[in-house]
Amino acid sequence: MKQNESRRNRVTSPEDMNHFIRVSSPALWLALILMIAALIGTLAWGVFATIEMREETGETRPVHPIAFVIGR
Repeated sequence: MKQNESRRNRVTSPEDMNHFIRVSSPALWLALILMIAALIGTLAWGVFATIEMREETGETRPVHPIAFVIGR
């Protein structure tokens, strides 16, 4: 607590605030957006796509990939 108070006391002008504020770079935002897009794409593929599964009898049937995750 004492350390935070001493930091607040040292800020005397708006220019001094630049030393304390950290802004994330555009590269970090791009990486975050790409990871979220990949996650959404993977979830959409798992829900809406189908893959052909071969039964023991030799028949094939369409299965949604999410079925492997939820155990159906």
